[in-house]
Amino acid sequence: MKIYNGLKNNYEELLSYYPVFYREVYEMREILKVQGRLADDMQNNIERVFSNQFIDSADSEVISGYEKILGIVSDASKSIEERRRFVKARLIGSGKISASVISDMIKSYTGGDVTCTLAPCDSKKNNKLYINAERGTGSQIYLHEIESLLDERLPAHIEYELSFGIDVPIYLSCEIESYNTDLPFCGLYSCGQLPF
Repeated sequence: MKIYNGLKNNYEELLSYYPVFYREVYEMREILKVQGRLADDMQNNIERVFSNQFIDSADSEVISGYEKILGIVSDASKSIEERRRFVKARLIGSGKISASVISDMIKSYTGGDVTCTLAPCDSKKNNKLYINAERGTGSQIYLHEIESLLDERLPAHIEYELSFGIDVPIYLSCEIESYNTDLPFCGLYSCGQLPF
């Protein structure tokens, strides 16, 4: 998400505001180059501050701050996208718990559809929460992180079962070779007998 959609740099934009006869004056061009660099730096800082207001576009420093506040142990081996997804899922899961909150929490982490149903699981009519999630578009999904999200948010007396649907393309090939040979008839007990 960008705030500024102007020319490629602010020097050119400042130069376009000046009269044509100033554009050839060396001192004016140098002053505009310095002012253009200052404006570029200011514009980049404003863009960075704006981007850091949203978890989906926040930089590593802001995500580390969120992880510290939420008590998440930062893992340097994870990409910034994976860290953002986990922080977002943690924030969505705060407050009152419901099936829609659970669905939104897991969906923000995986990117796939989630359905939650509460159904009897034994002869005593005890209920269990069945959570069916799709794989989504994320490059890597850590099941232990989803389970830790659920363990933190769900009350201890609610039993749950988490299942994932993953679409994996499978390619099959078959090769057939035929041979022309004269073989004796084979029956049920030994070769050479006619079948019954």
